[in-house]
Amino acid sequence: NVAAASAAMGRPFMPHQAAIWDVFLEVQSEEAGDPEPGEWAYDDGTALLERRAGKTAGIAPLVTHRARLVDRAQMFQTAQTRDKARRRWLDIAEDLLGSPLRNDIRVKRSIGHEEIRWLAGNAVLLPFAPNEDGLHSETPDLVLVDELWAFDAEQARGIKAGYVPAFATSSGQAFKMSTAGTDSSTWLNGERATGRAAVEAGVRLGKFYDEHSLPDRIGGVRLKDLGDELLIQACIDHHPAVCHTPGCPGPRAKRPCPHGFTVRPAAIRSAWSAMDDRAEFIRAYGNRSSNDLTALWTAIVEATWHAQTDPK
Repeated sequence: NVAAASAAMGRPFMPHQAAIWDVFLEVQSEEAGDPEPGEWAYDDGTALLERRAGKTAGIAPLVTHRARLVDRAQMFQTAQTRDKARRRWLDIAEDLLGSPLRNDIRVKRSIGHEEIRWLAGNAVLLPFAPNEDGLHSETPDLVLVDELWAFDAEQARGIKAGYVPAFATSSGQAFKMSTAGTDSSTWLNGERATGRAAVEAGVRLGKFYDEHSLPDRIGGVRLKDLGDELLIQACIDHHPAVCHTPGCPGPRAKRPCPHGFTVRPAAIRSAWSAMDDRAEFIRAYGNRSSNDLTALWTAIVEATWHAQTDPK
């Protein structure tokens, strides 16, 4: 399974990572009365997490799992641009090449034709451009979309046009990852709305959604009313990659956290000083949009109202 692949790479999952893959990779069962026993329970998944929460670190184990599970698996990854998709692909390649699994793969890095190929089973992972042509005529078993917040509606339409029809005849899955976005993050905001609705409705087939973020109130206080120090501490207290075991110092230079967590609280404090931007900080380390820091005027967000003001 994916957790075993991650452990084999020397990086066991943190609890929130294990929870994501345990659910996203569920299979339909006859006992539960599911319509297609043996098929994936979810063909569409979205995970929204804070920065440094291990989104990318879970991808190398995921593609390794799919490569071993599906003979000649076709896997594809994209990001905001073809160049950024290649960088994310390189991250996966470096993860695998630096692990005990390095002998299982062959990596090609020529510009415009990059691939990771598994020697047993002949599965392949390729980066692709975020447009309608990127997956044209392909039949993907797994599609990965990174930094969903950066995509607009037209990009979303083009990318989905490349894989959604293919899933009608294959057991494919799409998995999208991101930190919170902005007002212009059309695809992410739509996925967040439908994902939250699916969770509230108890949907357990088709649509997978996982979100880890600051709650609306901390100690009864709205996020927008929190003082700076309380906001920083709230982000530390709620970050899933920070160790909260009493007495544990967490990770240190050249010494991992004994409980497997990866983020130092001091690093989050340093990010606050480096960013010097409250809205960007809460987006990055609280996984909440800047609108969560503004008041609501009846049904209109304050920032939206001011954006429509004519200075003349």
